Amino acid sequence: MSLESRYRPSSFRDIAFATPAQTTALSPYLNGLSRRPLILFGPPGGGKTETAKLLPAEICHDIQPADIMEFNGSKDNGIDKVRNVFDGFARITKSNSLDLGIIIVNEADGLSKDAQDALKGEMEKVAEYCLVIMTTNHIHRIQAPIRDRCRLVEFPLPSAQLLLPLAHRIVRDFNEDVSEAHLLGILTADTYPIGHLSYRKMFERVETLIAKRREAAAK
Repeated sequence: MSLESRYRPSSFRDIAFATPAQTTALSPYLNGLSRRPLILFGPPGGGKTETAKLLPAEICHDIQPADIMEFNGSKDNGIDKVRNVFDGFARITKSNSLDLGIIIVNEADGLSKDAQDALKGEMEKVAEYCLVIMTTNHIHRIQAPIRDRCRLVEFPLPSAQLLLPLAHRIVRDFNEDVSEAHLLGILTADTYPIGHLSYRKMFERVETLIAKRREAAAK
């Protein structure tokens, strides 16, 4: 099992958000005050997809897998997919106490123009009983009318300092004695923006560190 699979967040509360603005933007959904569609945007590795997957259970504690529809807008990018999801899944009675459905569209910028045109109206039709969550690395590729209908939440790359506790926990779990200062230096090296890196890069660097130390110990 990879480090990414082993140490990815298991609940919404485990997510380390890069900025307070992210928590502020999502709090109305946790408090039941909003079902406005969401667009989570930012560079790869900032935690958008994990947040989209873990948010539903934090909004509705008894939500079931059947209450959630997830698809990739780069692969299923046609208008028929959008219509089928919103005419079918969105209108089916759900099996949770809020009667809430969740539609997650990953890489929503990959939806075709016709699909995005259809999405504008469909989101509004189901807003009372279905929350739409979209993720994208390219917010400018999503039509302005869709963006205007959504709450936009930016996911910048987290700082190495924010990821340091998790990185240090991993090396301790592997019985490696590495100081926080040394580990921070590894995480911050050759990063852009300076001192920031994706979760994937953090896992990759920690994996490399552990492998090198074990290789050296075996000699």
